[in-house]
Amino acid sequence: MLGIVMAGGRSSRMGFEKQLINFGGLTLLDIACNAIMDAGLTCLVAVSKNAPKTMEYAISRYNCIITPGNGYSMDVSFILNLVGSPLITVPSDLPFIKKNHVLSMMRNFTGKSMAGVLLRDGKIVYTGINIVSNSIFDHLYFFEDYSLSLNLNTAKDLEILMKSI
Repeated sequence: MLGIVMAGGRSSRMGFEKQLINFGGLTLLDIACNAIMDAGLTCLVAVSKNAPKTMEYAISRYNCIITPGNGYSMDVSFILNLVGSPLITVPSDLPFIKKNHVLSMMRNFTGKSMAGVLLRDGKIVYTGINIVSNSIFDHLYFFEDYSLSLNLNTAKDLEILMKSI
């Protein structure tokens, strides 16, 4: 299975390219790539013209694919058409993603697409970690690690997170 770090978004709610935020000595992009590589997978970073600094950084360090940058679903479809399936996709804004998250989802892969979620306060929270195949999403995979619900979308998210460490 190939691991894809989705890093071509506009970061419009953050106001700057969040993929390059330094968290614990690593960029968020590096954290996501390390989780995939530490799980023993080949890592491919999906970048786009929407995030030029991220693209430059990623191309200098990782194997990359340049996507149209038209949103998650369209970019994943683009990648599937180029490299096939299944793929595990990981967003580049999860500061606490680890190899065990990638491995646990892979161990539960049945051949059909699945979305990684958490149940928090009685609500389903999407983590952004997915296994995508050439099938429709078949089921949800429930993580129990609440740190996966802490993604960085806004400057306020970043402020709260930095105060907590």
